[in-house]
Amino acid sequence: MASTAALMRLRRQLGEFRELDREMSLTTALFFVEVMLAEAPGLQSSDATSRLEIASSGPRRYADLLGARGRGSKKKGLGLVDERNDAVDRRLKYFFLTKKGAAFRDRVGRA
Repeated sequence: MASTAALMRLRRQLGEFRELDREMSLTTALFFVEVMLAEAPGLQSSDATSRLEIASSGPRRYADLLGARGRGSKKKGLGLVDERNDAVDRRLKYFFLTKKGAAFRDRVGRA
C-alpha cells in the first residue's frame, strides 16, 4: 500500500499538470510520464499504446496536446513534447521531451 507521503507527492505532481492546463486529462499526463521515462531513441508510439492501453490514435492526440499543435486551432500546444519520424522507417513515430518538457519534468520531480 502506498504511504501517505507518496500519495501527497502524487497529488502535488498532478497539481503541476493542472496548472499547465486545467482541461488536461489524466491519460494525457500519463502519456507525458511515459515520454519522460523513455530511454533513447524516445518513446515509440506503439509502446505508449500498449503501456497505457489506449487506441493507436491516442499517442498522436496526446502529443498534439503536449506538443506545439494543441487542441484544434483554438488552443496552442504546451510545447513539452516533440514528435519525430524514424530515420529509416518513416511509419515509426517517436516522442521526446523538448527543453521546456525537460524543465517541467524537473519541476514536477521536485513537487
